[in-house]
Amino acid sequence: MRAEFQVLADGSDISPLLRDRLISIQITDKPGLAADTCEIRIDDRDGKVAVPPKGASLRVSLGWAGRGLSAMGTFKIDEVTLESSPMTLTLHGRSADLRKGAKSQRSEGYEATTLAAIVGQVARRQGWKPECRVEAAVPRADQINESDLHFITRMALAHGATAAVKAGRLLVLPRGGGKSAGGAALPVTTLMPYMLSHYRFTFADRASVGAVKTVSHDAATGRQAVAVAGNAGGAADGAVLIERHVCGSPQAAQASASARLAALNRATASGVLTMSGRADIGAECRLALEDFKAELNGVYLVESVTHIHDGKSWRMQVAVNADNGGKTGAATGKGKEGPALVA
Repeated sequence: MRAEFQVLADGSDISPLLRDRLISIQITDKPGLAADTCEIRIDDRDGKVAVPPKGASLRVSLGWAGRGLSAMGTFKIDEVTLESSPMTLTLHGRSADLRKGAKSQRSEGYEATTLAAIVGQVARRQGWKPECRVEAAVPRADQINESDLHFITRMALAHGATAAVKAGRLLVLPRGGGKSAGGAALPVTTLMPYMLSHYRFTFADRASVGAVKTVSHDAATGRQAVAVAGNAGGAADGAVLIERHVCGSPQAAQASASARLAALNRATASGVLTMSGRADIGAECRLALEDFKAELNGVYLVESVTHIHDGKSWRMQVAVNADNGGKTGAATGKGKEGPALVA
């Protein structure tokens, strides 16, 4: 089956001009507010390919003959590379949803509010529509000489979520929550060995802990309170991680403990899957592996997806982690044992 592509430059279809000169298109779909990237390598053997202006918009679609095309994103050219032997011109683009104003530093205070209200305030400031699917009270949050992008990413991570800007919307969604921005359940894509051309997995049992503890300060009593997030999938006698950072409230401490535990669980396994190109798998999707070794079977969370189109073929490399539940002891049959750890 032949792979096809379409590239619109500032709305004009330049695919016929590229068809005889295209070397490759590489698109990387990344999680959160990390910019998606696009790289288009063009054969400039006769020196007649015009260098496009930086800031030009590229809308890229990929697909298979007879099955139609799927839009992979819109990118703004921010870098052009010219190379000899052989003569090539490479266009580098980044996702076009992020505004320059979102990268400017500012100072702001938020008190007695919620994460959803903060997301709404940041979104309105940048001209985005807010979508927050995390219910969390925020007694106090400070944005001091910090860009909106960095601030909202930090707030999302503190509550076990991820932040992203897609199609003009600021999305804050639980990592591995399995729901869309509208709250609908996302399907889990099932993969079997015959669907892959290659795979590689690593199980890091050192990332497993039995629980995470965080501390908060009670301004009224002057005492400290401890929040605990127990690892249901870890060993009963596994290590206990104690966070050094003191949180401003019990709610923030519990959210921090839960978020850190989920991050540690995701790190208990990592893998890369190589397969034929398809548009229904992206960053933050969940995959269920079936009919592999027993240690491999299960649900994984997609970290990033790299699409590679080289004229006639389209393949993709999918990087995954162990999802929020983790894969403790998957390769050894037991979890890690150890004393308390301080981070």
